[in-house]
Amino acid sequence: MYCKNCGCSLPDDATKCENCGAVLSYGFEAGKTNPVKEEKGSVLLGILGFIFPLIGLILYLAMMHSEPKKAKSAGKGALTAFIIYLVFIVIVTISVMIPVIDTYRKSSQADDSSYVESYDYDDVRYSNDYDYDYDYPIDC
Repeated sequence: MYCKNCGCSLPDDATKCENCGAVLSYGFEAGKTNPVKEEKGSVLLGILGFIFPLIGLILYLAMMHSEPKKAKSAGKGALTAFIIYLVFIVIVTISVMIPVIDTYRKSSQADDSSYVESYDYDDVRYSNDYDYDYDYPIDC
């Protein structure tokens, strides 16, 4: 191992540079030679959560304490899918209901206009509002 400050060669278990005195962190915990593992989110879990939102939710709940970043990826995928599915269902419902409502309106209007009232022909009154051109001989 080499010092990041001065480049001096050091033993693998060193925590401090013997030459310049710099503290050697290199991602190692003090006194240990094993690097600290940094957890990363999983794209695969995000995709799985998107395709199967219920599985994504279960993975989120199961891993939220042990591996929070992976759990967050699965949860984000599940939440995104749920929102997209919800928007899709609303759009489909509206697009199906508009023609149904329009058909209902047209049928109710047709029922109103096709209603024929029965007439009592004895009660019909005639008027002279119309100018008829009849060639009747005039008797004077």
